[in-house]
Amino acid sequence: MLFRSDDDVMFPDHLERTVALLDAHPDAAAAHTAYELWTGDGGRHPLLLADVDRPGVVEESAAVFLPRLVRRAPRVWVATALLRRDRVRGLGFRAVDEPATDVMFWMRVALEGTIVYDPMPTACLRVTEGYSSENRFLAIDERGFFQPTFTTVRAYQHVFGLFRRENHDRLSRRLRLRLRVQETRTRHGLLQAVIRRRLPGLCPIGGLPPLLREAAAVDPTVLVDPFVLIRLVAERFRGRSGAAPSAA
Repeated sequence: MLFRSDDDVMFPDHLERTVALLDAHPDAAAAHTAYELWTGDGGRHPLLLADVDRPGVVEESAAVFLPRLVRRAPRVWVATALLRRDRVRGLGFRAVDEPATDVMFWMRVALEGTIVYDPMPTACLRVTEGYSSENRFLAIDERGFFQPTFTTVRAYQHVFGLFRRENHDRLSRRLRLRLRVQETRTRHGLLQAVIRRRLPGLCPIGGLPPLLREAAAVDPTVLVDPFVLIRLVAERFRGRSGAAPSAA
């Protein structure tokens, strides 16, 4: 089983390669690959998983896949994936998981078998100026790369917590702990990325406190570390003096 949407292009060898991946890994519930992002200016950006620590095809158990997904969601681009029907029957996308329905879907799939990844692209996502996902919880910048928003962080926070509650008995105590720790790190990292991206556009006087309050409304612990606040304020004043802002 595979998914198609009108902004995706499947390369000619997509089915041949993903079917071969499932054939070679009988315990796999799904196979996916790297993909390319095609931007309106003709750019083609290969997007690979940065946390795969060895070349070639990789098979990941739930204990490996889930923390990596939490670290950098959604991890699987749906246009590249092929699923084994008998492993994912009855899963599907659920309204309760919106807007991060695909993130929750892949977490649930990982409990039904291993996930196989091939670093060679087999599909692409075409983006145009101003593109965002339909529910706008992810935005794409002028280079064609996804950028987090506060809504992104809330969406991930929702599905990560819901997944752990719904599958408490299927997850080992150690894995539940690893997921909780990684969720906090990911949430803090995303919130700080949103703050940094919005710093250059702030009013010179009084712009930072409202932004920090907005971040704290998502997760108050993001500002517990005083060095985080000091670093963000320092970046704000470097931006005012003409220094290049930090990349998100």
